[in-house]
Amino acid sequence: MPGARAHATVALLVYVGAAVSQEVPVDTLAAGAAIAGLASLAPDLDRPGSCASRLLWPLTFPLSLLLGWLFGHRGAVHALATGGVLTALLFPLVPESFWLAAVWGWHSHLLLDAGTPRGVELWPGGPRLRLGVLR
Repeated sequence: MPGARAHATVALLVYVGAAVSQEVPVDTLAAGAAIAGLASLAPDLDRPGSCASRLLWPLTFPLSLLLGWLFGHRGAVHALATGGVLTALLFPLVPESFWLAAVWGWHSHLLLDAGTPRGVELWPGGPRLRLGVLR
């Protein structure tokens, strides 16, 4: 199963590749890379003890406990539809280049998890997407 390092690395590579191809300015590229890396950890907020739950401990750990209790790991927080809704809600709040970084980060996490035998839900409580390429 991919860990925090793998999730962040893939998100950074995908975001930087896309940003460089679009000739994003260096300062925006650096901030976007940080956002992509952090966003790639966010779906694991449903698992207490994860890197995401320890990141800003006083805030993220209680949130992690709540999300884990409500949905379990790889439940609604990992659903592809949830990622779509969250990124749509985020769109009007941040500059487009940073929004794209968050989208790349969050969805690269889900894509990596879809490659594991357990996969990810398409929507909360729905069927699972299992690409089955990672063991």
